Amino acid sequence: MEKRAMDKKTINDRLKKICAEGALAQSFCRRMEELLAKEERTLKWKVLLVAVERVGRLKKSVTRFVEPMAVGTRDGFIQMAWQSAERSLEFQATDPGWYIIGTTIGPNDRRTYSDIECDPFDNATLLQCYRWFEDGKAAWPESKWLTKKKKAATGDSDEEGSAWIP
Repeated sequence: MEKRAMDKKTINDRLKKICAEGALAQSFCRRMEELLAKEERTLKWKVLLVAVERVGRLKKSVTRFVEPMAVGTRDGFIQMAWQSAERSLEFQATDPGWYIIGTTIGPNDRRTYSDIECDPFDNATLLQCYRWFEDGKAAWPESKWLTKKKKAATGDSDEEGSAWIP
């Protein structure tokens, strides 16, 4: 896959275009713009763009979508989270891709955790995780081996965050 270099202005322009199309709530778009401005030195801009694009795809794929709470992480990635009384879902961007944690909250506040890792562009797994959160009946997705994760772990990665370059 060809890697395209993107500067901050290009990414900011794409974020604005996505938000202008009205696919995402303005409050979520403002938060993404704040992250881009506030975390300027540490935020991996292309990761933020991919995260916004994935949220847009999720919203188009489900009926009752709620935008996540989103924060930048110390290492320049992004974490997005959804919370309900019975479940929580976290998408943590990492160098090789998404690390996703699903938590079920049962009787007596007993918690059951599930996790999975997937490629940054694995829309099917992201959607399956969101559906698991949303309806409470969908199955947690099966784990897959990440070739990009293996590549990053062996030091063959071209640059940090290279899995996030489409």
